[in-house]
Amino acid sequence: MGEEDLKLIVDLSRVRADIVEQLMKWVPESEQLQREFFSKHPPVGIDVQDLMRRIRIGNRRFLRGEDTEGLVSDEELLYFAKLNRYCEDGYSFVNEPISDDIECTEVDAGGVPAEWQDCSDPDMDKVILYFHGGGYMAGSIKDHRCMTFQIGRLCRTRVLSVDYRLAPEYPYPAQIEDAVKAYKWLLDGGTPSSNVILMGLSAGGSLSLSLLVKLRELGLDLPAGAVLKSPATDFASFSDSVRDIAPLDPLLCDAGLFLMMQGFVGDADAMDPLISPIYADLGNLPPLLIQVGKNEMLYDHCRMFAEKAKDAGVDVTLQEYPDMVHAWHLMDLPETHDAFEKIAAFVRDQLDTQKE
Repeated sequence: MGEEDLKLIVDLSRVRADIVEQLMKWVPESEQLQREFFSKHPPVGIDVQDLMRRIRIGNRRFLRGEDTEGLVSDEELLYFAKLNRYCEDGYSFVNEPISDDIECTEVDAGGVPAEWQDCSDPDMDKVILYFHGGGYMAGSIKDHRCMTFQIGRLCRTRVLSVDYRLAPEYPYPAQIEDAVKAYKWLLDGGTPSSNVILMGLSAGGSLSLSLLVKLRELGLDLPAGAVLKSPATDFASFSDSVRDIAPLDPLLCDAGLFLMMQGFVGDADAMDPLISPIYADLGNLPPLLIQVGKNEMLYDHCRMFAEKAKDAGVDVTLQEYPDMVHAWHLMDLPETHDAFEKIAAFVRDQLDTQKE
């Protein structure tokens, strides 16, 4: 194994300066949270330093289209997933006090943990059903509040944020099962499908698309629309453009995509339309808003999905943001605020919240 395989893929000199500045602010906190995790959860039988070395090797192998099977054991994968979850939920921005105009209420949404988020006197009849990102292995209701609170305020709707089961403890199809349960719970509780918008970031965007396909398969009424922020649409293939963009995408290129495949997809077929929505029949889906950065590894997949959906007759709006990297919606950037305003406009158009 050459020394090149142990280097990080990202080239921060090619990433916009204000994005790098924000990322660097998170580094000391991340290092402290990792130390806390190792102290509370000693890696018994796991050589963490060697694990991180093999993950770096796996990242490069994966981008080259090489086999990564057996590089990381299932036990190591679970430990790595728990480390990421601990860090993501521990950041100071995640734990800021909830402002007085927001009320959060934990609920059981048909057997799935969820949280009602009522921000600034919302229209109680209109709902955003929200699915967090995190590669299906991490992420939570809590660490996406910085987005869902802002979106709830702007859209003037309730937000039901779903804590679906995570891999590797619960691989596919656990996530789509939970999404269906939460959606049916909303409808059974009296919310008409025409008053619901699906929304998600990254894996949450993928889950929103998979849910649309599954609901159509089940013969259930579809929601009014869906907002997809940098959705993962294809787990089965990676083009040369994905590899070319990788050094520009600091939050995804070195994150261990091959581990997400191992943990989430497992022994399932990555071309299953409920795993990779780009392979689904996309006809008769409701209006979709897709937002993606042009420096994201997922950019081409989002663009190709939008083209396929349009060819199927779906009303699709694709909004592309130059220089933006994966998970830029979590950052405090001018583009983030612009994106949220456009999301609010789309939601209002679909739910018609401005009419009395």
